[in-house]
Amino acid sequence: MDSFRGKKGALRNYQKKLYEYQEHEAETLIDIAVIYLEDDQFLKALQNLQEALKTYEKLDYLEGEAYTHDLIGDTYLTTRNTKKAIEHYQKAFKIYADIDSSMENEMGEKIREVKQI
Repeated sequence: MDSFRGKKGALRNYQKKLYEYQEHEAETLIDIAVIYLEDDQFLKALQNLQEALKTYEKLDYLEGEAYTHDLIGDTYLTTRNTKKAIEHYQKAFKIYADIDSSMENEMGEKIREVKQI
């Protein structure tokens, strides 16, 4: 029984490490996307943001998902695609509302501003 508890504890430790590595991967993908955005390489930025979003979804990390949708919206707004920008802002808004985040109000304001464009 002791070896079972040891394996169970080790398994939890490895699962925690894996989660942290995956979260760090998503953060790194976002950092890379920002660099691409600064260089006006919007397609590459979107590809990295989509990968970050998939990682956050796999981790079921809602705040990361919302933040990434916000960044994707910003990227589309930069390319003047307001329809896609609003679509992602609304997804971010819904997630922020679901988790009762203070960012909900900020996203609501952003949506209103983009709709006026």
